[in-house]
Parts: sequence; C-alpha cells; structure tokens
Amino acid sequence: MLLKRFPGLRVSYDAGENRVGTDRTTDDRVIKKINDWKPDILFVQYNPVKQEKWIASHLSRLKVGMAMGVGGTFNEYLGDFKKAPQWMEHVGLKWLWRVMVEPKRFGRIMRAVIVFPWLVFCESLKRKS
Repeated sequence: MLLKRFPGLRVSYDAGENRVGTDRTTDDRVIKKINDWKPDILFVQYNPVKQEKWIASHLSRLKVGMAMGVGGTFNEYLGDFKKAPQWMEHVGLKWLWRVMVEPKRFGRIMRAVIVFPWLVFCESLKRKS
C-alpha cells in the first residue's frame, strides 16, 4: 500500500534482531545495519517506553534524519491483527477494541487512557490554585 502511494519510497525491515536493548553487542550490530542503510526516517517498533528509551540512548550514534517509536502501528497497518471498526475509531474507542482483541494490554491501556489523563487533570487543578 505505501509503495503504491509513494513510488519512490525505499523500505527496509529487519525482524531478526528481536533483542535490541538487551546487550551492547546486539545494539552495536543493529546500529551498524541502520547506519549502513542511511535512512532519512527510522521507525522503531518495540514496546512502548522501551523503544523511546532505546532511541534516546542511541540517537547520537544513529545516522538518521529522525527516529520515532511507532509501537504496534505497522502491525495494524499490515493486517497482523484486525483493525477496530470504523465507528469505534471515530468516537475514540480504538483503545477499547485493542483491549478486547488483546486482553493482555488491559493494564497498559488503562494507564494510558484512564490514569494518565486523570493525573494530568489533577496536576492542572494544582497549577490553577
């Protein structure tokens, strides 16, 4: 789909290094692969927070225009799991669909959808007083 929409796009994908962030040797090997490829944009699909930490700790060694953590975005785009019904996306309930499809995500999603907004709200009240 992306290649049809953007004919000049060059894509490289490597799922072989599934232990990135666990040891220096693996990280060095992955960084070398990335730098040899010389991407303008690097998308890192790893667990949320871990992917951002990995990018932050290695960005100075990466020869990329920009790097971004994308979580499960590509899994959804590539059809690895069924997308949420359009109406759920439209009304902001995509998170609920993800919980129904992947119940193991319940804790993480609840923290992102309920706990985090609540903490932000509470903090905003403190700053107003």
